[in-house]
Amino acid sequence: MLTATKHYFEAEFIERYERDAAADPRTMQRAAALLDALDAAPQMHADGWGKTVAYESAWVGRGIEPGAQDDQIRATLATGILSMPLWGLSLDRDVARSFGTGFQFELVGSFPAIAAWTESEIKSSERELIAGGRYRVENVNETLTGTTVVQLRYLAALPRA
Repeated sequence: MLTATKHYFEAEFIERYERDAAADPRTMQRAAALLDALDAAPQMHADGWGKTVAYESAWVGRGIEPGAQDDQIRATLATGILSMPLWGLSLDRDVARSFGTGFQFELVGSFPAIAAWTESEIKSSERELIAGGRYRVENVNETLTGTTVVQLRYLAALPRA
């Protein structure tokens, strides 16, 4: 696609989203605009992003349901690097958990993001930040309830295709 970076796991639903996006020029224009905005975005810690959007939070992350992709995700984590062109993260832990409890990805340190919902009001209840890039896997722990908690530190933007 726009960054020539594969998703950190393979699944039919991701391939379908990518095929549909590639076939729609408007979607591709929007994705390019998001990547441009992300490239120009400031880097802040979660609490800085929270203050920027008037939502007190020192945490940002995303949950993912357990599934067939779990072994692929664990293999990616074992490399120490995870790349994601664009993904939605929440400043609200409960919202992040609502997307799944198989894995919980948390960003630590500063990172660029876009709080698009502050302009569009789309998904404002999710307190979503759009982020992306290359991340170092800082820590991986399993909770007593079976959630794999992954702490990621932003390293760099992804090169464009």
